[in-house]
This record gives sequence, C-alpha cells and structure tokens, in this order.
Amino acid sequence: MDRAFLTVANDADTDARAADAADAAAAAAYAAARTVARSVSANTTIISYATVHAAAYAATHAAHAAYATQTGDAADAAAALSWQVLSNDALALTARRSDEALGTFLRTPLWPHADTPAWARECWALLRGNDALCNAGFTPWFEWYEHLLPLSDSAPTDPFGPTLTRRIALQPMKWWSRGIEAVNTEIAALLEERDTETAVPPQVPAAYRFNQEGGRIGVAPLNTAAIAPTAAQAFLDELQERATRAAERLESAQNAAPFLAAEVSRLRDFLPATVTDLNPYLLRCRLASIDAAVATLQSAGASRELSDDPTMQVTGLALIGRDLLLCFPDLRTREREEIARAIPLGQEQRITEILAEISNAAKQAPEVVTEQAAAALETINAMARESADGPEGAQRERIVEQVVVDRNFRSEAVRFGWNLWHRVQPGVLDGAEAVSKHAMVFSFAGLVGSLANPALGLAALFAGYGQIDRALKILEEQFVKRAKDLRKLENKDK
Repeated sequence: MDRAFLTVANDADTDARAADAADAAAAAAYAAARTVARSVSANTTIISYATVHAAAYAATHAAHAAYATQTGDAADAAAALSWQVLSNDALALTARRSDEALGTFLRTPLWPHADTPAWARECWALLRGNDALCNAGFTPWFEWYEHLLPLSDSAPTDPFGPTLTRRIALQPMKWWSRGIEAVNTEIAALLEERDTETAVPPQVPAAYRFNQEGGRIGVAPLNTAAIAPTAAQAFLDELQERATRAAERLESAQNAAPFLAAEVSRLRDFLPATVTDLNPYLLRCRLASIDAAVATLQSAGASRELSDDPTMQVTGLALIGRDLLLCFPDLRTREREEIARAIPLGQEQRITEILAEISNAAKQAPEVVTEQAAAALETINAMARESADGPEGAQRERIVEQVVVDRNFRSEAVRFGWNLWHRVQPGVLDGAEAVSKHAMVFSFAGLVGSLANPALGLAALFAGYGQIDRALKILEEQFVKRAKDLRKLENKDK
C-alpha cells in the first residue's frame, strides 16, 4: 500500500530539497507509529498500530505532495505544520494509558483546530483522483481515511464499523502479503458482505412473522391488538353465528355452488371463540374467497338458481367480517395491492408451487427451523392450494398473503444465517457445542440452498426480494463451503 501511495507522491516531486524534507517527515511518522505500537497493551497492539499507521500514511504523503508543490516559506510552513501534527499525536498517544490514549487519538481531528490547509486538500485530491490507485481498489481506503481523518471539522468516525475494522486489522501477515489488489479486492468483498447483512428488509405485518428462539427460526407472537376489543368480540360472535347458519343452509341446498359452500364451511371452522385468538390476516383471505365466489356466481347468473336466503346470508356474513377487520388498524393494504398487481396473469399456480417448495425445505431443516414455523408456512400454502380451482380474486388474495409470509420467513432466515455464521467460525466453538453447531451448519446449508435457488425468480416480480436474495446467495456460498470443510474434517478423523 505504501509503495502505491509513494508512487503518486514521488511523481509530483520536483526538487531534491522537497524530497529530503518529505523523507524526514515520513521517518518521523513511522517512528511515531512504532513508538505508539510498542507502548500499547497486548490486547490492542495490532488495532492501535493499524490506526496509527493510517495517520502516518496520511501525514507522510501529504507532506510529500506539499513539498512538491510549495517552495520557500510556503514549504517551510507546511513542514512545520506537519511536524506539529505528528508531534502532537505522538505526545497524546504516549502521555497516558494506551487504551485511553487510543480513544483520545481517534476522536482528535488530524489538523490543529480542524483547520485543514489548502495544500493538504489539494494533495489529497491528487491522491484521490489517481487512476492507478483507484484501479488497484483503494477507493474503500480513501473513504476510510476521509472519515477517520476528516478534512472538515466533523468528528472522526470509522466507516468500516468496529467489527469489520477489527476483523481486517487482525488478519495474519500472510493475508496482507498477497499483494495490494488481492487484499483490496477481499476488503471490498467484506464491505459488500457487511452492507448486505445490514440491508435486509424488515418483516411486515402478515399472517405470520418469524423470530429466533432456542437457536432456531420460530414463529413470532401475533401482534394484532384490536382498537376496540369489545366491539371486535361482538362482531366475531355475530360472524360465527352467521357463518354457522349459512354453512348449514348451503350444505343442505341441492343446487348450491360447491366452492361457495366449501368456503363458508372453512370460514366457520376457522373462527376462534375469542378475538385475542383471531388471526385477522387469515380471516381477510377467507372473506376474499367468499366475496370472489359470490361475485363469480352473480356474474354467471347462477344466483337465480339459489334461493334468496342463502345468498343473503353469505353476503351478510361477509359484511360483518369486513366490519371486524376494521378493528385491526395494523392491516396494510397498499403494499398488498402492489403485490397483487405484480402477479402475472396465468402464473398464479406456478407462484403457489414455487412458494410451496420453501415450505418443504423448512420441514427438511428441523435443526434450524422449529416445527411451529414449518407449520405456519404449510398453513398459508394449504390456503393457497384450496383456492386453485376457485375464482381468480380469491386465488390472488391468498397468493399475496403467501408472498408476504414467505418474504418474512426469508428475511428472518438471513438474520439467522448471519448470527449462525458468526457463531461457527473456527476457534469459537469446541466439544459438544461444536458438534451441535456443525449439524446446524449442514442443515442451514441445505435450507439456504433452496431459498437462494435462482430458478424461483421472485426478485423480478415482488419488491423486497432483491436485497434478500443477494444476502442469501452470499450465505449459500459461505455455508456450502463451510459444510464441505467440516465434512473433510469429519472424514479425516474417522
């Protein structure tokens, strides 16, 4: 890295006097870095040295370029300021305990009074715009320096974040000695991994949301408190009574439409005794199926073949159901309308089948997916299958719910995967815990392989899947490789 920077600086070096002065500044910078590195405790040596090394680079190469573009008094002033900066930093880092010194150092602006001289800005712009350095992958480092050593009066920050900075700083010398482009390429990949890990869309209100419980993916408690519990319970009681009467009437009517009779019976059996046990999202799907069935019958003129009594009963119970749904303000409609519009005509069954594959994959991964979570996916898929031969409106409503629940599951699977990945790194586990986590690695590798299947193509249809898919692909590569490595170790030990 230092050779790449020095190449740019030396290209601007126009006289021997400037070069000699810049070399002196460089020597001082590295001396300060070595002094501080020796003074810190064993636990922070590498990170401290890496941090100070960054400051040394910045000051050194700013000095080189400064001397190359300034002469006489201006060059002397630049030299004096550079020496002052280095001296102040070295004094601050050695005047107190190492951990306190490092913290103070990181919070201190590079230049006195945060007043960056013009020549330093010009020199930094020269480095920043160098094609050779950009092509070698130094852009993340430029951003790192600009945040740690801001040219403005803003407080220094670490754009990599403490976890990634520590991970990079603690890499062995063999890792660093592979060459500039190889190191920078891997750092860029680590940054992309970090961004992907933190950019997963949150789960949204749906029939099911998921969490992590007992080291596996489970079902989160349904949070759908009604704004008027007493009124909601009254609507539910009325809906149960009407659903029971309508189901009995349709079951006994010889000329009743089979699909409508089946949907009303399913609604009757679905309704719980209390509103606290009601899943309003599933209720919405049930009511949408009944609405679609009635609309289809009416458009075909079939309602004339039914007596007015059952038709009126079905219409009435649907209206009561809508009143009940109004008691749950958490139900979102705009996003669901967008999902419904995105479903290609004629592809409803194919989408249902694709999403059902995820349910099957979850069942095959009991080490990482609870029985309740797998059952939730199966419930929503079963409802979608029920509507396959029914009216189009009913089918699309259920596919919308199926898509939202599936996306929630994938979102939580990504978060679970990253947590598991950090827990199964070499050296983190041993003994019985390691054996247990290895089984989870194999199980999650199979699950994420199904979730990341490019043949599914859901990212091209529905919002939110793109970011999730990118994270899943990274996790798939990591877990498949880790599973292979563990297999080799197991075979070696046999």
